[in-house]
Amino acid sequence: MARGIDELNSVIDSYREVIRKSDLFGKTIECLQSYNISKIRCLALGSFAEEFPAKYQLALLLEILDNINTIKEVSLYDPVFNEVDKLFIKEQSNWHIVEQEHYQDTGNCGETLFYMPHAPLDLTEEVIKREKPKLILGNEMSQHTDRYTEKQLYDKYPLLSKLVYGSKNYSKVSNPKINVSAEGDGFVRQESKKSRRRKNKWHIEPTVIDYSSVPSYFADGLIMITNYKSSSTSEDGENTTVDLIKKGQEQWNHSFSDLSLFEIA
Repeated sequence: MARGIDELNSVIDSYREVIRKSDLFGKTIECLQSYNISKIRCLALGSFAEEFPAKYQLALLLEILDNINTIKEVSLYDPVFNEVDKLFIKEQSNWHIVEQEHYQDTGNCGETLFYMPHAPLDLTEEVIKREKPKLILGNEMSQHTDRYTEKQLYDKYPLLSKLVYGSKNYSKVSNPKINVSAEGDGFVRQESKKSRRRKNKWHIEPTVIDYSSVPSYFADGLIMITNYKSSSTSEDGENTTVDLIKKGQEQWNHSFSDLSLFEIA
């Protein structure tokens, strides 16, 4: 077991060095410094002792902790954690495996950052319902739900549907039916050919959905902080889009695909 931990630490250290030098990491810290984050709730990480993406995701978590000094606690849960994962977590200061958190009003104690890379939709719906997150580093919602029509999403995941289609700010950026520039990053979302073909297979129901009928703790919904894409205009007027995740994809592969940082308000 000790050998397994030593090998894991060595690999994670090398991955942390890659993360530390990346634009993705720089953008993450730049955005998170605007918040008073006291805790990280990490879900759906996977077994970082066994899985390649989870190792890079853990490396990012560790680098965030080293660079945001207000964070005092990490709460994690994934049913796939094995004995090496659990031992690694036990060896960290103020890390705890907690299946279900119960939050109370913490006053000025700070925000909880929910770190949920590659969390499945059913878990995301349940966490939003049960733990009421306000700040999430996880899947970009419109990309992660675009296999459903608006009505299908509403029937299966009502809170997610309210966030994606009912948000006052976010839906104008992320709803693929609306093509406008995102504030901040200035990114114009282009719907993929695969997504369009998928949608064309479905009948688009004429039903008007009343999202105000979905009980929720949020009013405005999703507010995008960054989707790690930015556009710029050169002196000759040429527009270019930079994807900070794909810039490191040759090393971390799909560990951070569809990652975004957003608020639920």
